[in-house]
Amino acid sequence: MPRKRDKRHLKLFRVPFYKRTWFKRTVGGAFLFGLVSALVVVIFLKKYYDIAQKYDMDDIDNVELASVIYGAGGEEIGTIFEDENRENVSLDDLPWHLVQALVAAEDTRFFKHKGVDYIGILRAAKDNLQSGKKKQGASTITQQLARNAYPVVKDSGGDYERKLVEAFLAARIEEAYSKSQILEFYFNRVYFGPRAYGIRAAAQRYYSKEPRDLTVDEAAQICGLIKSPNKLSPLRDKQAARKTRNNVLSRMEIEGMLNAEDASKYRALRVRVNPSLSNTDYPYAYIEVRKQLEEMLTPEQLSTGGFRIYTTINSKLQESAEKSLKEQLAKVEQRKGYPHQTYQAYQQAADEAKASGGEVKREYLQGGALVIDNVTGGILAMVGGRDYADNKFNVALWARRAAGTGFLPFIYGAAFENGMLPGSRVEDEQLDNKRVMIGDVVGIVGEWGQESDEIYYEGDIPVRRGLIDSKISASVRVAEKPGLAKVVDFARRAGMSVPESAEKFNSTLVGQVETTLAEYCLAYSLFAHGGKRPRELHLITRVIDRDGNEIYRWYPDDELEKVTDAVTAYQVHSCLSDSLSEGTAMKAMTEYGLKDMDAGGKTSTAYGFTDNWFVGYNSRVTCGVWTGMNRPIPIYEGAFSNETVLPIWVDVMNASVESYPPSAILPPAEANRIEVCKVSGKRATDYCYENIGQLDGQQSRLVRTTYFEYIRKGDDPGGFCDVHQRDPDLQSDSLQLTEDNNSPVTTSSRSILPKGPVLIGLDPYHSVKSLVVKEEEPGEKITVRRAEAVNPAGIVDMAEEEDVPFRLGLKAPKALDFSDE
Repeated sequence: MPRKRDKRHLKLFRVPFYKRTWFKRTVGGAFLFGLVSALVVVIFLKKYYDIAQKYDMDDIDNVELASVIYGAGGEEIGTIFEDENRENVSLDDLPWHLVQALVAAEDTRFFKHKGVDYIGILRAAKDNLQSGKKKQGASTITQQLARNAYPVVKDSGGDYERKLVEAFLAARIEEAYSKSQILEFYFNRVYFGPRAYGIRAAAQRYYSKEPRDLTVDEAAQICGLIKSPNKLSPLRDKQAARKTRNNVLSRMEIEGMLNAEDASKYRALRVRVNPSLSNTDYPYAYIEVRKQLEEMLTPEQLSTGGFRIYTTINSKLQESAEKSLKEQLAKVEQRKGYPHQTYQAYQQAADEAKASGGEVKREYLQGGALVIDNVTGGILAMVGGRDYADNKFNVALWARRAAGTGFLPFIYGAAFENGMLPGSRVEDEQLDNKRVMIGDVVGIVGEWGQESDEIYYEGDIPVRRGLIDSKISASVRVAEKPGLAKVVDFARRAGMSVPESAEKFNSTLVGQVETTLAEYCLAYSLFAHGGKRPRELHLITRVIDRDGNEIYRWYPDDELEKVTDAVTAYQVHSCLSDSLSEGTAMKAMTEYGLKDMDAGGKTSTAYGFTDNWFVGYNSRVTCGVWTGMNRPIPIYEGAFSNETVLPIWVDVMNASVESYPPSAILPPAEANRIEVCKVSGKRATDYCYENIGQLDGQQSRLVRTTYFEYIRKGDDPGGFCDVHQRDPDLQSDSLQLTEDNNSPVTTSSRSILPKGPVLIGLDPYHSVKSLVVKEEEPGEKITVRRAEAVNPAGIVDMAEEEDVPFRLGLKAPKALDFSDE
């Protein structure tokens, strides 16, 4: 029998397991498998690592930026963007609670990880497995930034491949930039909803404020949008928006960013929004700026965005023009018996039609206004319509409508250029319509230009009166001297686009030619500036790209466009100035409160009351206002421009004084100043007085019937007055004078014809001097006014006179008698 082994002794000779062959083989195999696996993983991941290395870290800040439009005073008035409305802000300009809201909503471990949150990945995986669906993601703020900054990452394969590239790229971003820089990049890139790329655009879009002014609940609301900006928008679904906002507030409470009391208070608030539905307050100017920018830049330049565009728009003037136009046209629509749809009625009908899926026709009164700089041609204010949402057509620049009686100044400009003087005479009587051919062929020409239901004719009148009172028949007669061709030529030189066909029809003279507010303003500016006008209007003055390079600058022309001579321009201005004080536009001063300024302007009513204009100016600016229906139909019967649009013009001109203080419009140096008799239209003489008869219980008195006119040197007003000659009322034996008009006047049967000054040297008595007249036919009797001491009872101090080295007191001499015995 074999001997049985003692197992107690075998234990002393057992080999440890880690030295045994099976263990070594197992460990060796595991190591080899791990090594091979790691090598496979490295080889597999290297592809995505290499992809992440291709991206330039400098491009992380290369975003499409919105271009900003600035007004004349440097204030922001709008933004332009191609696809993304985005404007960068510094992290220093953001409130800390906004940063906390972002971190709470998107990445609570942002300040702890290095781009990838592995703990977050495990937590998200666990939650997703438990729920059986993808409930939450684990992308960090840095990974989201990588995805937004480098959109090509999205094309890196499937979802997991993309995540791998994001992870490697996030690690690179964390190495290249600080946490603060990463947050700033993120805030300026992330999408918060339509027209809201970046935090500044989002704050403006939802709350019409700057990011620094966002409250805690507003910050939570905006940051809560990131997961689904369209679905969770407070402009679309306030219930969903409130839920996501409160979730962010709760996360802020959990993370210790808010205490329980504050978090509860903010969660109880209702969802509040104050949306900015437009990227500009001045849509018509905005669209025009964008059009001009597209013309001056290439598509490649436009696609980068980030331009700073400086314009001529004056914000205060723009707001004044818009406000006045809307308020005044609303008043016109409230007129008793107004026959058309009102703007208010249209809005109500449009809302009802929108709810029912129908449409409503737009037939309310339309209007526009334009203000330009007389020297530069810069557009200072532009109102292209009452409501851009309803009517995107800019009537201020592009609407061509019947010019109306605003065309008359070009008649007078052509006439004055060709030798007629403002003081010349013209017949103001009814005119056969065959000479104009407007409306009905037969009958007489109407006088709608007088801006009144009461029509009157005055017979023989000064030419200037025809323009001051907008007399159509008299103006047509004035036009017949230079002829239609010269009138059209003057209008074209002024800037009006008059077609060739207009030269064939006299109806052109009464405004039956189409024009625009832009043309009218450009043309009228010449009367304020010595016959010269800007060559064209402009809106943009400078364009600077995102790198600070100036790529466009407007330079003024070396010389303005000369339309006519300075004397002609001033003569027309003197008439248009009188139109404001005593003519068809006098309501500007008597009713509407035009400030004290040297200005001129012209009412303009088109035939049939289809269009109302007022165009006027001072030394600095020219303003034009228009109103009418979308179709050329009567606004209402008797719609005169001095009632519809003149109040708007007055408001705008008054508002312009603050930024553009006007000065006097002075007569040109080359003009001669002459005294003209209002009755004869010729040079005044000492006879040009008339006895106005008994007035207000006083005795009859003499009134000087003259005014001063400016004419070219060499122009002849037709000699001296031939109306006031030895009028019986001027005889000394029948003359009755009031106490305040006691200058003695006598006549002589002998001709007294002074050819030069009758008083030479010092004149201590400041005597009234006789006019110097040219010699007439023998026997002509001339009235001579006798010299008179200003202070007959006192002593005249000779030392008060200039250049008198001594003092001499003289008693006033007795009056001398030159009368015939």
